[in-house]
Amino acid sequence: MTKPPNSSEFRGFGFFVFNGIIGLIIEWIDNDFKQSPAYMDDQLIQMLNFHTPKFYLKDR
Repeated sequence: MTKPPNSSEFRGFGFFVFNGIIGLIIEWIDNDFKQSPAYMDDQLIQMLNFHTPKFYLKDR
């Protein structure tokens, strides 16, 4: 992506990230909080810091 995302693209990405965070919390609850809060904090930070350094678009 050579230009910054427009608001609709960014909004979609925000929903994607939000649902990932909610899924992480639900999984933690469903597993009876087996992981420590510190571990879950680390998982969340890793999720939020993840990025794809490069991607390619293929013409259809």
